[in-house]
Amino acid sequence: MFQELKKKFLIRRIFAFIVFAAIGIVLLFLEGNEIKMLVSPKADLSALKGDEIGPMRVEATIDFVLDYYAYSGPDYSESSATEKEYIIPVGEEEYMGVVLSGADMDKADANMEATWDYMDGDDSAYDRIQPFTVSGVIAPMEGDSKRFYNEWVDSLEWTDEEKEVFLPYALTPGLLGGDDTFQFVIITVFAAVAIILGISMLIGGITGSYLKPVMKYCEATGNKEAAMSRIEQFYAMTPEEGGLRINQEYFMHTGTGSMVFTPSQDILWVYQHIVKHSYNFIPTGKTYSLMVMKTDGSRLEVSMKNKKAAEAAMDHIGRTLPYLFFGYDEQLMKVYNQNRQAMIQAVNERKGQPLEGGAPEGTDQQQA
Repeated sequence: MFQELKKKFLIRRIFAFIVFAAIGIVLLFLEGNEIKMLVSPKADLSALKGDEIGPMRVEATIDFVLDYYAYSGPDYSESSATEKEYIIPVGEEEYMGVVLSGADMDKADANMEATWDYMDGDDSAYDRIQPFTVSGVIAPMEGDSKRFYNEWVDSLEWTDEEKEVFLPYALTPGLLGGDDTFQFVIITVFAAVAIILGISMLIGGITGSYLKPVMKYCEATGNKEAAMSRIEQFYAMTPEEGGLRINQEYFMHTGTGSMVFTPSQDILWVYQHIVKHSYNFIPTGKTYSLMVMKTDGSRLEVSMKNKKAAEAAMDHIGRTLPYLFFGYDEQLMKVYNQNRQAMIQAVNERKGQPLEGGAPEGTDQQQA
């Protein structure tokens, strides 16, 4: 029985490992370019030639700023812009975009004004250009940024060949550049969690953690081998109904996720537990389980596939252990929490067994 359950559980865990590992690997594959970029060393943009510039992490010194071609903010006015996209010289005679915000945007605006004055013949404007450094990622332009950039380039009275010096790339400061950083972190975290979860399931399958409740009980009896032999006999002789095996001695549920096991004499009360799920207040379904309340105040949760399975399990337990308490009741929960010994006494009386352990809790003292 033990080897059979361990083998079944191992097969389930291997399958789960494959599924979770595959999900993690696929997510990491989708972020492959970002991961490659993240682990690659930063290049010095000023040391790159035009044909060497492409998607990469760089550190750039911003001094001359030719112009800006796009801005964004809470409204459509330039004065309220919170981010601007500028054109800067790179390579030997090329240009590209850079996206700046906050203090860097203010510095770029000041350098842009000084660059214009310098290009108009004011040599003293050169001293007003204050270089500053940004680190980020160069990526191909997309969407509106690409459109505005191309419109700015097209406004020049240059030949198509001359316009080729304007590279279709923009530098965005940050770990991976703009919003991609947040997306990358989220996807990478999900991938890591999926892989770690898969590995933990595989380890659990190999070590036989599924059998932990049974093994813990057997060791606590003081005669592990005898207890294991008795449970093996119970497993072989007791029919299974919906994953449940129950007799007067043991309660066992061999579900897909984990095993639930306890001596039947430790069970006091069983009721259905239903959790309703919703998204934005829209019902999306329910999950069903059985709550097995024990004489020591602890509880076990037995997952059920659906309502029908939960009701069938309750019926099965009711037929096998009819002396227990069944169904949820607020008053019963209050008694369970405050005067559980009275419930134990009632169950023992139903079984026709004498009460052990003295007077019921609460008969000699006031309960809170």
